[in-house]
Amino acid sequence: MNPCRDFFCAHLNDSSKVDALIQESDRIAWEGISASEHSPEPVANGEVLCRQLVQPIHFQDDGSINPTAFDDVMNKGLSTDRLKYRDLAESRSEGVERAERHNADFPSKPRRELVALAKFNVAEIRSITAMNANDRAVAVYDTALPANPAHADVCVVIEKTKENKRSIRSKLYDVAKRHDFNY
Repeated sequence: MNPCRDFFCAHLNDSSKVDALIQESDRIAWEGISASEHSPEPVANGEVLCRQLVQPIHFQDDGSINPTAFDDVMNKGLSTDRLKYRDLAESRSEGVERAERHNADFPSKPRRELVALAKFNVAEIRSITAMNANDRAVAVYDTALPANPAHADVCVVIEKTKENKRSIRSKLYDVAKRHDFNY
């Protein structure tokens, strides 16, 4: 029995999966358990993740990254690729294809375009703490998909107060800024 895998299977397309995750007492321990039958292994601290950043949803009008670019960490999980199992070119190609599919499926909505890939060091992500506390705020799970065994989700694992949300978003942005954005 794998409660981590059971949880992530039950919440596969749940846009509020993080709210349910916060209620799970073993949520941080689950980082060491495979969350998907398609996963090569749990995500290690030494790994690097990348996140596709898409115009216009992740950028402001002046071209700078929107402070809310990493908000998925608060609800459905921040979708990333593990660079140990997928290189930047593959992530970039998939991001371009996703944007093109969105544009074809929703022609009346603003056009999307992959603009950059943000990189994150897993150990730095896992070191993010709650506002005014030493409690871990974020966890990384190996949520591999059939078509993408490199997929991982970054999720908030603490109470989502207004202060915590702002602090976590800011700290995630700081972690991403430590690496060059790949355009």
